[in-house]
Amino acid sequence: MNLATHTSPTSFWKRGHRAALVVLMGLAASGCAEAGAEQTARGATPQGHAETMTFSGNGVRARVTRGVNQEGLEKLHGETLFEGGADAGRRVVEDVTLDPAGRLVSATVSLSAGEVLVARMQLDAVGGVVRVSTPEGAAEQRVTTDTPWVYAPPWDGGQVAGAKDEAAAAGCGELEGAGITIATPVAAWVMLRAGSAHTWVRRIDLDRREGWLIPQDQVAVRHEQGTTAVIGPHAADAGEDFVEEVRLTAPHTTLARVRRGERLVL
Repeated sequence: MNLATHTSPTSFWKRGHRAALVVLMGLAASGCAEAGAEQTARGATPQGHAETMTFSGNGVRARVTRGVNQEGLEKLHGETLFEGGADAGRRVVEDVTLDPAGRLVSATVSLSAGEVLVARMQLDAVGGVVRVSTPEGAAEQRVTTDTPWVYAPPWDGGQVAGAKDEAAAAGCGELEGAGITIATPVAAWVMLRAGSAHTWVRRIDLDRREGWLIPQDQVAVRHEQGTTAVIGPHAADAGEDFVEEVRLTAPHTTLARVRRGERLVL
């Protein structure tokens, strides 16, 4: 099948698969970029350190497990779940590896609505491979690794939990602009580590269907209180060791880190 000329009906699932192909072709067409001058990466953790962190907000919660192995590779597993309102049932699961300098090594990001897989994105930032899977199939493409990779929050495509039939019957125009992007503590940390250590990063962005270079000051903004990560329309603040809160714009809520002894917000 010629990926450049293939077309399909305008169901959500077909459109989602086509969008995956479009973004991969756009990523392949991205030109070579100026390598960022590296600074000292912030937020590095000691070898052998491992911890589990909980985040809570109005109708959303997240759990992150984070550890550093003997080679200095930082490994994170995160699950973010929306439990209330129209977004209930959406779940993002992430498995991420960062090198000792804070550069992304690999990531697998899965977004589901209820029991329906919306999309899965697998990033091999060392080998330069992006793989996008939807219920219609998968597409793979090589991408330049001249700068560190980060990833934008996944977009749910307007999919409503438990409403696969309605979404599949809708035309592209009906779904355009619908849905939400879902920022997570793990995605925020990837942004913060890369943006604090490098002057340029390459953002893999399925929502905009392209991958592009963005400067450091549009990824991680330093200020007197610490550093703020820009995650699409969302933002996140970090303390000395990890993300403290993620401020979501839709739904409008703050996903805050829960310290031991503090009460969860349900």
